[in-house]
Amino acid sequence: MAEAQWNIKDKKGRIFGPLNTSKIIELIRGSFLDEEDLISPANTERWVKLSVYPEFYDVILETLRGEGQKPSDHEISKKLEELLSLKEESPVSLQNQGTGFTPGPPPKRGRVIVEEDLSQKKATLKNQTTKSPPQPPQKKTLPETILVLKEEEPFLKKEKNKYALILATLLILLGLFGYVFYDEIFEKRAPQDGKIHLIYPRTTRAALSLQESQEMLGRARNLFQRDEFSGYYEALEVLVRLLEANPKNRDAISLLCLTYRELWPYSYQDSNDLQNLTKLVQLAQSEDSMGISGATCRAVQASLTAEIDPFNSLLQTLLNDFPTAAVLYEMKASILFIKNQTAEAIAYIQKTEGLWPQWLKSYFVEAKMRISLNDYYNAAKILKGILEKNPKHTKAQVELGILELTQFHNEKGLDMILLGLEDKRLSSRVQVDGYTALTNFYISTQPQKALEYAKKAFAIDPRNTYIRNTILSLGGEAALASVRAEDSELIILGDSYFKNKNYFAAQAEYKTAFETNPKNAMAALKTAQSLWKLNQTKEAINWAIKAVRADPKMSEAYVQLSDYYSQKYDFKAASEMLAKAKAETKLNYLIMRAYAQLEMRRRDAKTAQKYAENALKLYDADIESLNILAEAYMAQNQFETAYQYASKAISLDANNAHSQETYAKSLFGMRGGEIAEDYVKNLINTYPNNNDYRVILAKILIQDGKLNQAITTLQQVVAIEPSQMEAFQILGDSYVQMNQPNEALKAYIKAASLDPSGAESLYKIGQVFLLDKSTIGKALTQFQKVIEINPRFPRAYYYAGKAALLLGQTKKAIEYAEMEKRVNPEIADPYILLSEIYMLQNQYSEAANNLRRATQLRPNDSGLYVQLAKAYRLSGQFDVATSMLRIAINKESGNADIYREQGAVFERRGENEQAAAAYRRYLELKPNAEDRAEIQARLNQL
Repeated sequence: MAEAQWNIKDKKGRIFGPLNTSKIIELIRGSFLDEEDLISPANTERWVKLSVYPEFYDVILETLRGEGQKPSDHEISKKLEELLSLKEESPVSLQNQGTGFTPGPPPKRGRVIVEEDLSQKKATLKNQTTKSPPQPPQKKTLPETILVLKEEEPFLKKEKNKYALILATLLILLGLFGYVFYDEIFEKRAPQDGKIHLIYPRTTRAALSLQESQEMLGRARNLFQRDEFSGYYEALEVLVRLLEANPKNRDAISLLCLTYRELWPYSYQDSNDLQNLTKLVQLAQSEDSMGISGATCRAVQASLTAEIDPFNSLLQTLLNDFPTAAVLYEMKASILFIKNQTAEAIAYIQKTEGLWPQWLKSYFVEAKMRISLNDYYNAAKILKGILEKNPKHTKAQVELGILELTQFHNEKGLDMILLGLEDKRLSSRVQVDGYTALTNFYISTQPQKALEYAKKAFAIDPRNTYIRNTILSLGGEAALASVRAEDSELIILGDSYFKNKNYFAAQAEYKTAFETNPKNAMAALKTAQSLWKLNQTKEAINWAIKAVRADPKMSEAYVQLSDYYSQKYDFKAASEMLAKAKAETKLNYLIMRAYAQLEMRRRDAKTAQKYAENALKLYDADIESLNILAEAYMAQNQFETAYQYASKAISLDANNAHSQETYAKSLFGMRGGEIAEDYVKNLINTYPNNNDYRVILAKILIQDGKLNQAITTLQQVVAIEPSQMEAFQILGDSYVQMNQPNEALKAYIKAASLDPSGAESLYKIGQVFLLDKSTIGKALTQFQKVIEINPRFPRAYYYAGKAALLLGQTKKAIEYAEMEKRVNPEIADPYILLSEIYMLQNQYSEAANNLRRATQLRPNDSGLYVQLAKAYRLSGQFDVATSMLRIAINKESGNADIYREQGAVFERRGENEQAAAAYRRYLELKPNAEDRAEIQARLNQL
């Protein structure tokens, strides 16, 4: 199969090509092209970044990871100009290189005739029953079948006219057929029931003119404004067709994002829908990262995937940046309504009405808000206004019918409700309202009918206590047991609980949804997320695995599993999950971000930096990728660069606590503790109810050595919010540094009670017990519990071995050290522990071997070279010991222990004067040394 052909547009706007795929890969690997260059299939003018196409994306990543030297701008320009000159000078197109074919001049206008082979023609004439007129003699014998061009002959005109008449007749018939069946052919009707998939622009269509684009966009907007399922679905199809022709149309992109939001409750919400949502947000960001289109799509994504507080935080930032964006006010109104701040919500929704008066949804939302305030008259007035503009607005029809029936005692409302409920795409909330009203209307006169309507309402809202009790009173337990809820409705209920941080209720709904439909991977994944929030981490991982099994293409489930595994220090399993996610979808910023997060947890800041940069190339407004990138630069002591990325993160969402923490830490690194503290204190004054900012302040104070102030701040946090596990852990850390082990234990024990399946608090408790000789046994018990909960917890085996050694259990200590080496081979601690054991056993060579391995893993630790020098000294290798001490001095000349060991080496050699000088240097650097008396006695002897 022939390779695809492409055109390339470089950063100067020059176009090169056509080039085949292999040639482009060669140019990428040579660093002559990168992700910023544009590419288009050779037969189109659809320019996108190179990294958009999977065949080039992996090659770009490999190049980014490589250490090869990139050519200079002059070399790149020269290379591309060679391609350009090749295209201009050669009569053979680049597309046809290697084929041996050179295109000739275009053919003349005329009819193309295929001459038959003469022998075949004679055979055909023989077999004919009716004799044909004799053929005129040929002046020249033709070879075997060839293709020739002839000018139209007069004798063909009659034949041409005949075919023209047939063609005209066919066209007329097709036109009539199309007119009658236009909707069925050209306007694919929205499905009447069942779930849908959110469509994403995929195929490439011929570019539309500006007028055609505006007409299609206007049609989509009119359909959208009707606020009904069929309108939203048709708008979806129109917008997809428009973007397939003009993929850079920002207005179409933002309107498609909004359409996704309205159709989300009707969609499968599976891997396909989630990927399409992610890709659409990436597209919006690539085309309009700082504009209203990008902002709209970010808000839509947050409204569908984030909890209420983060969503609200983002909205507030976006409203400050885009104060005339109507949809942002509608989103804000929905949050305020959920929080029972209805008067404020009405003010926001009326702002939407003023900015976008044609969108009927805002009026319907206001009507619902007024019903909640018992303002029935104005609600009815608004609903009537909606129906005047769109008589097919079944939501308004049902709600107005309920008001007519229940508040204005007009039985015509009954017909309105029944008619509206015939719409199979009516929103679930309105259906429940309608069926409940019908139940109440018939309950005294026709109880059996009331029971049927109650069961329909309960199938949609199985947590509705009133309807549940009504079914029990009318039909008993048997009637209640016969109701089967839809999994999609259960997920909607679960989402409402999750967004309000009622994770226990949310996981119950999600579990029921999955039991109802075991193929619903999203239900399993959301169960996992709820359980993780409840600190039931083991069960959360099991449910995430169920999500993967239910839908092996759901990359979000792999990403979530990877996050869980890496938090449990199972980096191998985390990497495997991300590899599977990448196999399903390569161009996903969430996967690149997950890789970056994984590398940060592995403490590989440089690799994390590259992955975060790759994520931002796909979606440059991803706040978490910006935070990870800033943290990666801080880990490399590049605080100014970290500050730039942290600044961008808070510009996108000023109320994001993680972003504010990263920004404050980068500020600390650049300008010191006082500036960072003042910044966070200002946040606390601005947002006094947000305890996250107090925790951030405590971290900054600890970093600045102000432990008393940090403890006071953390005590305020846990007094206000006793479930703040992180605050208790940091409080315990502060007490340890203040040498108050009892207070530290209280804080850690409280943290452990809040996270029964977590190992970190137990690990910290073990470390406190290890400080006191009388509680070494308790320390060992704690570390054994940590290992039982999480066998991969870093240094758990090491500290268990250390405790065992202090208890005289040398064999067990060696076993724990060996286990640490197997589980965490990149940690130096088990080798240090083994060296201590072998030193006690006078096995100095074994001790030295382990210490050498430790220095490879921790090359900048001068203390390890001091211990290595000691091992060599005790084995009589004084020259090697001296060389180790020289390395230690180069690493850290102010380390007092270097000179103590140096004195011991000189003393063994009999070089008393040098030994005395070294010992005196030791006491100068460490005047309060515990062994001061011993060293002074040696000095006296020397």
